[in-house]
Amino acid sequence: MIRPLISPCLALVTHAAVQYKEPYGHHAAFALVLYLCTSPLLFHLVAELTWIQALTLTVTELFAYVTTLSTSIIVYRHFFHPLRRLPGPWCAKTSMWAWVPMERFGTRAKVLDRLHQQYGCVVRIGPNCVSINDGKLLPLVYGATSVRGPLYQVVSLGPGSYSLQSEPTRAGHAARRRQWDPAFSVASLREYQSTVAEKTRELMDLVTSDIKSAFSGTSRACRNEYAVLDVNKYLGWYAFDLMGELGWGRSFDLLHSESNRIMVKTIHENLHYIAPAGAVPYMAMIFNYSTHNPMREYRAWLLRAVQWRMHQGQTSAGTGKAHLDVFGHLLGEKESSDDTKARRPKPKLLDLLLDANLLTIAGSDTTSNVLSLAIVELSQSPRILSDLRKELAKVFQPDNEDPSLLAREEATPLLHAVIRETLRLWPVIPAGPPRSMTRDVCLPGDRVVPAGACLSVPIGIVQRDPSNFVRPMEWLPERWLNPEDYQPHNLSAYAPFGYGSTGCVGKGLAWMELRSVLAGFVTRFDFEMDSEAAEAFKENVKDFFIIQVGPLHMKVRERVSGARRD
Repeated sequence: MIRPLISPCLALVTHAAVQYKEPYGHHAAFALVLYLCTSPLLFHLVAELTWIQALTLTVTELFAYVTTLSTSIIVYRHFFHPLRRLPGPWCAKTSMWAWVPMERFGTRAKVLDRLHQQYGCVVRIGPNCVSINDGKLLPLVYGATSVRGPLYQVVSLGPGSYSLQSEPTRAGHAARRRQWDPAFSVASLREYQSTVAEKTRELMDLVTSDIKSAFSGTSRACRNEYAVLDVNKYLGWYAFDLMGELGWGRSFDLLHSESNRIMVKTIHENLHYIAPAGAVPYMAMIFNYSTHNPMREYRAWLLRAVQWRMHQGQTSAGTGKAHLDVFGHLLGEKESSDDTKARRPKPKLLDLLLDANLLTIAGSDTTSNVLSLAIVELSQSPRILSDLRKELAKVFQPDNEDPSLLAREEATPLLHAVIRETLRLWPVIPAGPPRSMTRDVCLPGDRVVPAGACLSVPIGIVQRDPSNFVRPMEWLPERWLNPEDYQPHNLSAYAPFGYGSTGCVGKGLAWMELRSVLAGFVTRFDFEMDSEAAEAFKENVKDFFIIQVGPLHMKVRERVSGARRD
């Protein structure tokens, strides 16, 4: 009578235990393999069962254990969990597995938007996860009362290894931030300006060359016509090359060579794998054993890049020269004195790999995607495009792409407004990064969320909320020039680069890139896109934690002396 109760009772004990500390995926997998390997043997030797009986009993006990554990979890999450009274879809309350298909196909932000329309401001989107469509709670969710959510476990390469982005503690993040901040100081950004200008010039020259190549051998009249180009492809190459130049001290030369372009595809595939693992972290372990694993390929590439950069640092140490790149700061190559270098702890290889991952993803795809969306919006707004060209003609020449000329907002207010409005509609992380609360917090409607719950503010939804911005679904750069005419205009609900001390460390460099490329593109080229294609392009924007756009096929032609052809 007792034996049939052993597995169900053990399942209940397991559920009670994991309430306090959820096991890592590899621990659970090890326990399962151990049970399947040893139980038949024990049943055969100790209970003197036949092998068939032993195997049957093993499967039966496992079925009873899993069924009881699953039932206990479901009942608890729906009827006894501290978040049980919060509205949300039944499947999401049951398990984060409900999000895996949306994460895999990049529809998380769209689904989240529909859930907020259906359930309101506060939605329970997971057993222990809550999404809050309220910009006023940005300081609460991303302030001192929270730490990184479980999503960031996915990018960890081992216990105790973290990047700036995944560092779980406030003190640890502050220490890592002190290593990164000098790389993006005003002085460092000033050093980067010439590299940004040079890469922008290379990008524009490549587009010009490919336009001419499209009409080689044709009449002069035909050469005045538009060529159809995938603009996002060029922008992606540019962003990756610039990330390499400023981050690693070398260009990956995607603008001029096809040999490394396959890595961009691998990075995109890597994001497609990381996103669902963010919902169910132990899926990363499953992916590690798959035959086609872009995560493994990508990490191998990162390791080679980090080892190359560390070798370059050691080679240049004796010469007294320091690379003008981000990794030079992370490796401590730019410390002003030998004493400071000696006191600085030597960075661990795993931490450097994770920082390299952050540098690669955040320093490339993010800016190229925003640039693509800004160009699409400009193609649908000829009046704004004309006004922007007039503004740029006063301070910017196509043969002198000096980023410092564009940094002064009083000289280029419309350029800054175009970028701000694009970031309002298309923030880089639309669903909002998750944070685990370190204490109980009170949400709208006097609802209390206990410590340990995971909260997020979907900034992509907040910035499109009519209570924060008038006509929120329209692309209106004018709202940033004359906010008094476009009320409400709630700046406290605008956070495209994150919020507070954990916001994007490279925001200044991102702005420099966006200004430089956008100014260069609109002054060097005419471009057109029919409205249906533009809407289809925007509709196809995916959310793999960061936004990702598809091919951007536009009609492009070179302008003559900065003037539009008739």
